[in-house]
Amino acid sequence: MFTLPSPISKITSQLFAGTGLEVFVKRDELIHPIVSGNKWRKLKYFFTGDLPQHIVSFGGAYSNHIHALSFVAANHQIPLSLYIRGEQTWLDRPERLSSTIADCLHNKAQLHFVDRASYRRKDDADFKKELLQAYPEQTLLIPEGGCDQVALTGVAEILSEQQNDFDYILCPVGSATTLAGLIKASDNKQTIVGIAALKQADYLRQRVMELVGPSIKDKNWQLLTEFHAGGFGKVPEQILQLVVDVYQQHGIILDPIYTSKMWLGFNQLITQNYFRAGSKVLLLHTGGLQGWRGLLQQNKVTSDYLSKIGLPQAN
Repeated sequence: MFTLPSPISKITSQLFAGTGLEVFVKRDELIHPIVSGNKWRKLKYFFTGDLPQHIVSFGGAYSNHIHALSFVAANHQIPLSLYIRGEQTWLDRPERLSSTIADCLHNKAQLHFVDRASYRRKDDADFKKELLQAYPEQTLLIPEGGCDQVALTGVAEILSEQQNDFDYILCPVGSATTLAGLIKASDNKQTIVGIAALKQADYLRQRVMELVGPSIKDKNWQLLTEFHAGGFGKVPEQILQLVVDVYQQHGIILDPIYTSKMWLGFNQLITQNYFRAGSKVLLLHTGGLQGWRGLLQQNKVTSDYLSKIGLPQAN
């Protein structure tokens, strides 16, 4: 069921023709139809060895993380409790549930909706200790987005699955876990470039340094924060058109939140002559295609648009 190692596609474009650049896309969105992209990478080593009796995690109503986690937990028959940023009344009105949340319920996850003030405490040590007291002793708490040292081991395998002679490796950034894992696993001659999907993402630099540890001083990396296209979850016409163009030119479907912002950043970096001539560049597709369903539910895209980008199935 899992496609590993995920394939790498070489792409060509008039945008970088004549630069001598060789550009490749690591197709992690093809790993699995549900547990795709960096979600599998980050979750993999939480589900090896002795399995927990219970799992607790966090996410928003359209979170790729909780969507993938609920599927994996269900397949391992591990009870899962999810703390969702949102309103409890959603459960009383099924028509308001996101398709992501509906899938989590189908996977038998127990949902707990919390207000935004409470949700902001999710990384607070006292809050987590208090929360875990309600669960069995062998309960595993997985942070939002899978942001944990355990996840870095899975992310590192992105670079070890094939010949790793890339000069630049680009990835989208949400929790910064994938960026940290790539930095930690990279050759010191490589440059790792994270493209933030969030509008105010400067704080993630500190998170990266904490996750990578002392070895970060020997690494070449950047977190670029200017390609968010209006902020997290924003999908302006610029992004929608870019996704159509990429599908028509390369047959690759981008997600609306992360990889589309990365590709936007890549295109603009090309025009800025960011990359050394003759370099090999790897773009990481981190999956997340289920996110289009949420935009359809919110009337931010139409079924006709999804058909144009290779997603005729809306559900």
